[in-house]
Amino acid sequence: MDVKRVIAMVILLSICSLSYAQERVIVDRDYYKNEYIDDKTASNKEYFGWSYPGASYSDSVWRICRLTYTGTTFVVEWASGDHEFTHKMSEYELLTYE
Repeated sequence: MDVKRVIAMVILLSICSLSYAQERVIVDRDYYKNEYIDDKTASNKEYFGWSYPGASYSDSVWRICRLTYTGTTFVVEWASGDHEFTHKMSEYELLTYE
């Protein structure tokens, strides 16, 4: 695993551990589903999604963030600027990130 990916995972885990929405999913469902997409069209973008196990990519039950990096600078942006579980993972490229 390369250094950029390790740093990205540490950043995302830190952010998620502080998120109320994440806590709600763990409490309500006892566990959650993770997805990772490396955008092959842009070498500096990666997407992460969280939902409950068994959720379809087309269900509006995903919390999605985009990690953009340049060198050692990382920017974490959330779909629609929020941490809500209201997005479709199948539309991750079409969403607005803030």
